[in-house]
Amino acid sequence: MRWTLLILCMSLTAPAFQAQVDFSGAWIIASRQEDGDTYGELRVVRPAADAIRVSMIDYATAWVDGAFRPVVRIMPWTFTLNEWAPRRGGSASRQPRARARYAGETLILEKSTNSGNGNFRWTWRVDNSGELRHHDEARQANDVTEFHRIGDGSADALATLDAIGNIHVRPALDRGLLQITCPIADCNVIRFQSGIQVGVSTLPRGETLEIALDSEVRIEPAGAK
Repeated sequence: MRWTLLILCMSLTAPAFQAQVDFSGAWIIASRQEDGDTYGELRVVRPAADAIRVSMIDYATAWVDGAFRPVVRIMPWTFTLNEWAPRRGGSASRQPRARARYAGETLILEKSTNSGNGNFRWTWRVDNSGELRHHDEARQANDVTEFHRIGDGSADALATLDAIGNIHVRPALDRGLLQITCPIADCNVIRFQSGIQVGVSTLPRGETLEIALDSEVRIEPAGAK
């Protein structure tokens, strides 16, 4: 009887302890750390009972009209809690495996491939000032990237993205969406399913497109090669 009560107590208190740290919401990289070497400069995190879902909004460059120009990639990840499962595409997917686990107030996010190429183990902590501190265990212990939380349609996000390029991304967290605008020129919106291209559409200059957080998309200036 005593062991039954102990196990019941542990099962009730463990999830409550995990929930003490709030990783949910939109996080954007601190402007002083925009070195082009961070995957997912804007991250939208949605914890659930079975997984941590993260939409990585990544800023890169592509050769467009004779110059390198900004391109935005939206990459959805599912880190299943305490077990390995495909990062995208459901249980039958051949995508690399990912998992999440808590170690006290630290969230550990991992990716594993059959070849070992591209494996990572990230640790996330929220410090006393509310900043999310990201560490990749492949780097030195003191090499930490800081993110700060932003609200829906935050001007902070647009200010940062304007510095990177002219594709605007605003989180609309209450509706599970990202709002995309290309204010300078038309953009191509290229959609993928588990890494395979499934469609292309045009986003006219100045118009806003709403994309679900779970979408796998690349947005680039029209004419990108």
